[in-house]
Amino acid sequence: MLFPRPKFEWTVKSTEKLSFQIVNDIAFGIKGYCAYSDQTDTCCCEEVWNDFYESGADKALSGDTLYVSYHNGQGKVKCYIGERISAADALPFTDVIPKCQWLTVKMNTTDDDIVNQKYNVILYDILPSTGLKRRIDLPTVEVFPRDMSADNFEWEIRIPIEKE
Repeated sequence: MLFPRPKFEWTVKSTEKLSFQIVNDIAFGIKGYCAYSDQTDTCCCEEVWNDFYESGADKALSGDTLYVSYHNGQGKVKCYIGERISAADALPFTDVIPKCQWLTVKMNTTDDDIVNQKYNVILYDILPSTGLKRRIDLPTVEVFPRDMSADNFEWEIRIPIEKE
C-alpha cells in the first residue's frame, strides 16, 4: 500500500484594527421613503436608494440621512431612507425604533466590498469577542451626512446590541 505524504498548512488570520463606540440612544422614528428589497441588509439596496432619489424624497430632508433596514423573515428587507424624528412625532405614521444600545463604527468609504467586509468584522469578530450580540428584533441603521457630495465623507454604521 502507498499512502500520500501528509501535508500541513497553517494560516494565521488577523483582522485590521477597527475603532467602535457603544452608544445609548433614546427611541426615535424616521420620516422619509419606505420600500422593500429582495437583497439582504448587508447589501446597499441600490434599487431602494434609486427610487428614493427619483421620488424627490431627498429634497424634503433637512438633516442627516438615515438608512434603516429590517429583515422581515421572508427573504425581503424593509428599508427606510429619511431623517430622524422624535418617537412621539413618528406614531402612528412610521416605525419607532426603541431606546437601545448601539455599536457604532465610523466609515469613510461607500465601496460595497469594503463596507461588506466591515460588516463581517463587526458581526463575526467584534461582537463575539466583546460578549455582545446583535439584536435581531431591531434594524441596522446607517447615518449619512446631509451633503454626501464630498469625497470620503464620514458616515456611521449602527448595530443594535445586547449582552450575550
